[in-house]
Amino acid sequence: MLETRFGLGLNFLATWAAWRDDPHRPRLLHYVATEAHPASAQDLLQAAENWPELAPMAQALAHRWWGLLPGTHRISLDSGQVLLTLGIADGHEWLAHQHFLADTLYLSSIDADHSSGMWAPELMSALARRCRPGAPFATSTGAEPVRASLTAHGFVVETESRRPIEQDSLHGRFAPPWSAHKPLPQRPQLTSAVVIGGGLAGAAMAASLARRGHTVTVLDQAAHPAAGASGLPAGLFGPHLSTDDAWLSQITRAGMRCTWQTLHDYADLDGSWGATGVLEHRVGRGRHWPHANVEAGRDWTRPADPDTLRAVGLPPDAPAWWHERAGWIQPAALVRALLAQPGIQWQGRCHVSTITRTASGWHVCDPTGNTLAETDWLIVAAGPATRTLLAGPLAALRPQGLPLNEVRGQMTGQLHAAQTPRLPRFAINGHGALIPHVPSAEGPAWYCGATFDRSRQTALLDAADDAANLAKLGELLPELGGACANSARAEMSRPWSGVRCTVADRVPLVGPIAPHALPGLWVSTAMGARGLCLALLCGDIAAAWHGHEPLPLDDRLARHLAAQRFMHQL
Repeated sequence: MLETRFGLGLNFLATWAAWRDDPHRPRLLHYVATEAHPASAQDLLQAAENWPELAPMAQALAHRWWGLLPGTHRISLDSGQVLLTLGIADGHEWLAHQHFLADTLYLSSIDADHSSGMWAPELMSALARRCRPGAPFATSTGAEPVRASLTAHGFVVETESRRPIEQDSLHGRFAPPWSAHKPLPQRPQLTSAVVIGGGLAGAAMAASLARRGHTVTVLDQAAHPAAGASGLPAGLFGPHLSTDDAWLSQITRAGMRCTWQTLHDYADLDGSWGATGVLEHRVGRGRHWPHANVEAGRDWTRPADPDTLRAVGLPPDAPAWWHERAGWIQPAALVRALLAQPGIQWQGRCHVSTITRTASGWHVCDPTGNTLAETDWLIVAAGPATRTLLAGPLAALRPQGLPLNEVRGQMTGQLHAAQTPRLPRFAINGHGALIPHVPSAEGPAWYCGATFDRSRQTALLDAADDAANLAKLGELLPELGGACANSARAEMSRPWSGVRCTVADRVPLVGPIAPHALPGLWVSTAMGARGLCLALLCGDIAAAWHGHEPLPLDDRLARHLAAQRFMHQL
């Protein structure tokens, strides 16, 4: 469903309520809306006060109504079954860069005499490009210029006296006398998929597909999920700051919102993550962010206040930011929660050796040649092993394979003890990181690190890495970090090491590799050190590409993540 102006959200809330009440409702409701000047969360709540039946949904929406900087924002509701995609931008310019087709339209209720731009030819043309033939529309604007504009752009108009919330509406259908400029994409039938890899990337992909009704089999060589790099004891999710708000910063914000919302949706994750906020001490760097003085920007990041800096022993003029929606996660718990969704079958101890394409689809075999799975849709999310697994299918297209690099990382951990300094409730990052209160079977622990070592590809622990992590912690937090290093004891040590997977531009690879030459072969890999921010987002992007759904971020940003960017020569 597409609305040209979100306003106070009443049409959305009424649609959401109707979806809930419909026993034959679709599995997923996509509601897309544009809004150049979003209202406040309090305004949304006040607007819904006259409709008590909408109050619980208005509260849920208001809880996630934050940080609406210009661009695309995905607000996930009803455990991910209702997806509100907001374009905070001029309507026709934003719609011009979208690729979905709407089944139903709500057109702005502002009268043409008061907001002629809402009915400009540019907007109407953009709407016509985003509609399926036969799509119904409704609007409470009855002005003659609106009727004329709709008719000129292929809409057949009828009148209607009332609607549940608004009155004096026009309604009709998109029925252009001309043919579409290009063939309409067909929504694929629900299919099954096989995912290789039981870490965060694979679990996120499986969960996103299962939420849409696909049946997914997840194969992993380990006996339990998150046995590789996703098994780290704790990790941070937070934004990437840049002085010009570059594309990586924008992608990371979209990923953060996705992660934050998902964590709030899983009640059984309580205790395995902390929405504590994160202090970023930008050691040796400046204190500038283009959205620092914008209200929506401060929902994400703002200058650290003196009390926060004092809590970690930093001076009041330290170059530091406070990230309000950031926090820490124990990734293995998230992986288990994702894989527990209906429609996902986990199969451990499956050592995948070869992947081959035949007339019947993709065959996944073990070292003895036994078939582990057959599927038309195969997604490889095996971290560092992805390159080896794809060597065969890519041999004729890209002999050098995907440009994946193995990067070893080690975290240094210590159980809390009597001599452990008083640690703040929140995590700190910048030059290294400190996660202060991580639960474990032996009691709370703190972790710092991690290293980023391209020279070794094994997860063996190294005492020198612990020393390096503690030294870096001392630079990040001269007072607190030094006290933590002094309290470290060998018998209380809980280090961890794993091997991550990256590419040169340090952003993931997701989606089809070569859709024409290798149909049905997709990847989700190269999360590197950003998996907690980007893995869930990548799962949603892949599902959107597959189903011709609205994307959870701007299309130009999603293309930076597309696996095909390394196959440009084909």
